[in-house]
Amino acid sequence: MGGFYARSFAARYPDETLALVLLDPAHEQQLERLPADAIAEFEQAEQQFRWAARIARLGLFRLSNPQEPATTTLPDDAADEIVTVSASARYWQSAGAEAAAFRQLAGAVPREFGDHPVMIISAGRD
Repeated sequence: MGGFYARSFAARYPDETLALVLLDPAHEQQLERLPADAIAEFEQAEQQFRWAARIARLGLFRLSNPQEPATTTLPDDAADEIVTVSASARYWQSAGAEAAAFRQLAGAVPREFGDHPVMIISAGRD
């Protein structure tokens, strides 16, 4: 999403932008180019975020947090912080809002930057 924000800023404030360096940014047609099953998974994730926010309000994620398995290789203090934050409804609401914003921003970002130099660094395909 950072690439969308940087591109929008550059278009809106061209006098305050010298150049753009985008590190593996999302493409404005990224969702359109995904296979149908991947788009369905993305839409399903948005629904899961809404349900997770409701479940978090009940305190269930303090008993069993779905984010905990992803923290096993992190230092204890970082893992504890992620588990604590992801137990809140606000965390899941934010994740859902970000997914919805991604969908909206993807079609709204500017494609031209005038004379500003643009460098895109991407890992490419495996």
